[in-house]
Parts: sequence; structure tokens; C-alpha cells
Amino acid sequence: MPPGSFVGIHLDAESDPDFEYSVIVQLAQEFEGGEFVVYPSAYEQQVFRPPFGAVLVTTCRLRHEVKPVSAGERRSLVYFCSKRSGTNRRVIESSTSGHEAS
Repeated sequence: MPPGSFVGIHLDAESDPDFEYSVIVQLAQEFEGGEFVVYPSAYEQQVFRPPFGAVLVTTCRLRHEVKPVSAGERRSLVYFCSKRSGTNRRVIESSTSGHEAS
């Protein structure tokens, strides 16, 4: 993620209802900003700035975001864990709704 990049508040489970956990591996060390922020409730937040090589594991049903990167480049590898194999159910559900993606 170059300077100015961010990921707004979201739930990973919205992109696939079968996603249960995300595993985030921090691959960069020379950047500023880009904090990983989790919102366990409407009134609290937890801010993480993991060091190079650190691994964060979180549920996909927790709201979170990545704050804007202010300098350098933030790089991470993200895996999603699911008990279900096969095609993303969101893709299956949207393809059967009669609407085509444009």
C-alpha cells in the first residue's frame, strides 16, 4: 500500500459469508501510518502496528480498517480461513440473482 492508501471500515465476512478468520502477516517495516484498527464494539477500538514478521489473527466478523499510509509502503499477506471449500458463496448467490456484473 503506497502513501495515501487505506482500507475503510468493513467486515471480511461480507466478501464471503464462509470466512471465519483472517491471518495477516506483516511484510514491511519502513512505513508510517497504516495502522490496523479493530472495532470490538461501537464504543471502543484497538490499534495495532505489528512489527515486521508479526502475525495477526482476527475473526472476520469484527469491523476493522487500515488507516492511511503516510510514508513508505505497507505490505502484508492476508489469508482467509473457512471451514467450507469450493466457490465463494457470495459469487454463487450473486450469479443466481439474475444480475450480471458490469
